[in-house]
Amino acid sequence: ILPLDNFVNQFVRIEEFFKLTWNGFVISHEIGIIHLVLTVLAIISCLVLFKKQRKLSLFIFFGLLLLFISLWMQTIQSLNLWLLFSPLQFIQFPWRFAGISIFLIALLGGSSVQLIKSSNLKFIFAAIFGMAILLVQNHYFKPQNLKSNATDKDFIILEDVYLPKEYLPIGVKADPPRKITLPALADNYQEVPITNLVKRSNFYSFSINPEKATEIVVPIYWFPGWRSFRDGQEMTLKKQPKTGLILLSLPPDKQKIVLKFTDTPLRRIGNFVSLFSLIGVCGLSFGWLRRKSSA
Repeated sequence: ILPLDNFVNQFVRIEEFFKLTWNGFVISHEIGIIHLVLTVLAIISCLVLFKKQRKLSLFIFFGLLLLFISLWMQTIQSLNLWLLFSPLQFIQFPWRFAGISIFLIALLGGSSVQLIKSSNLKFIFAAIFGMAILLVQNHYFKPQNLKSNATDKDFIILEDVYLPKEYLPIGVKADPPRKITLPALADNYQEVPITNLVKRSNFYSFSINPEKATEIVVPIYWFPGWRSFRDGQEMTLKKQPKTGLILLSLPPDKQKIVLKFTDTPLRRIGNFVSLFSLIGVCGLSFGWLRRKSSA
């Protein structure tokens, strides 16, 4: 039996694109009725505008082609391609191509507005379809059930039991002999006395007073960007070879330990690329609007 996270088990049946399947256990792969209408309008636009606006017509044509490819990549019919190009398997779930499909449908729907000459009618068209999408997809806004007294602890699943190992950082080769939720001794995983514990997704701090020099592991997997500080001074941060947990060497003294998840140079570059891309898109949009208003 293949595991659930194997891409072969995650293909979408064609009928699922047109079927309402929404509950706590089944992922909906529905394209959406209004979205299908927008796709049909895009096809009509491509045919109507073919002679009048050749560039726009070709743009819509290639958009439709990419849309159908993205939908095809989600179905079992594309299995041979997934097997032929093994890097595709790192995507893991074929239905992740739905993100491309959704973007293309929105883009094509906007392009079909070019069939309308009046600016006021274009606005009305967009408003009607926007409201229609909200009304038709209203069932996605309704929770299956409500538990008013529930807390996060009632829903958080132990990652070492349920989470597939490929989600863990490279270098994690084995689980600790016992489950630890607090800093523990590196040799036997017995939890150590600590105070003033603060836990966040990118921050972890506590106070400790070991009687002798010792090594402890923190229940956080090492990942590039984690830095450790003892009483405000940066200290060496290591990882346990097999478990991949953060490993700290501490002297015998009362001390405050702080772990911070910070940006690496590669992440900073990515952030700058995202920022400049956003500025570029805003600049191009502003320039396009100015040209349209002056035309």
